[in-house]
Amino acid sequence: MSKPLPTWIKRGWREYDQLTVEYQRTIRYWTSIYNASVVWVKPGEITKWYTDANRKTALTGVKHVVDHIVPLNHPYVCGLHCPDNFQIITDQENAQKSNRYWPDMWMEQQSLFDVGLQPQQLSLVIS
Repeated sequence: MSKPLPTWIKRGWREYDQLTVEYQRTIRYWTSIYNASVVWVKPGEITKWYTDANRKTALTGVKHVVDHIVPLNHPYVCGLHCPDNFQIITDQENAQKSNRYWPDMWMEQQSLFDVGLQPQQLSLVIS
C-alpha cells in the first residue's frame, strides 16, 4: 500500500508538461523526498536538521545543506529521508559529492559505474 502524494505534488505532475524546467526539477525532487520518507520519524526531527544547517550558514557565512549520506535517487541504492541518513555539509561539498558516492561503497562497485553496467547485468558480474 503506497501513501498518497500531497495535493500540490499531484497537481504538479498533472501539469508537468506545461511547467518550466526548474519547476519540473522541483516536482521530481519533492516527490523523491516524499517517497523516501519514513513513517516512524516525526516531522520535528527532520526540521531540526534543516534548522541546524541554516544556523551553521548564518554563523559561518558559508551555505550549509542537509545531505543524504546514501543518495535518494540512484540506480543501485535508495537511501531514506530520515535523520540516520542526514549529514550537514557545505553546499559546495554536496555538489561535488552529487549522488555518486556513499560510505562503505566498495571499489569494485565504483568500477561498475565507470564501465556503465546496468543493474540487470550485475548478477552476471557478481556470480
